[in-house]
Amino acid sequence: MGDTMKDDLRIKKGLETKYRIRAAATTILAREGMSGLSAKKIADEAGISKSNIFHHYHSVDDILVDLFEKITLETAQSLSSFEFSSLEEFFHALGELTLNLSE
Repeated sequence: MGDTMKDDLRIKKGLETKYRIRAAATTILAREGMSGLSAKKIADEAGISKSNIFHHYHSVDDILVDLFEKITLETAQSLSSFEFSSLEEFFHALGELTLNLSE
């Protein structure tokens, strides 16, 4: 296997791990709120070591920032595909999108 393939595989695995960390953090936040969030709980929920979390993120706060950025980006992308005739229509769509994201 060439170096490029090894690098591609390593990048893919890293992205998958970050996804698992975000998913675990989201699950814990939904279940327990902010006070329940810790690196140990995230690691346990994701099925990885705590050191692996800190390989990808500097802190639990960095995970929260990453989550916020992903949610904001997904929301903006979803809303950009609509044309709204009123501010009320915009907020209705935003509300529906927010409900869908929380599920």
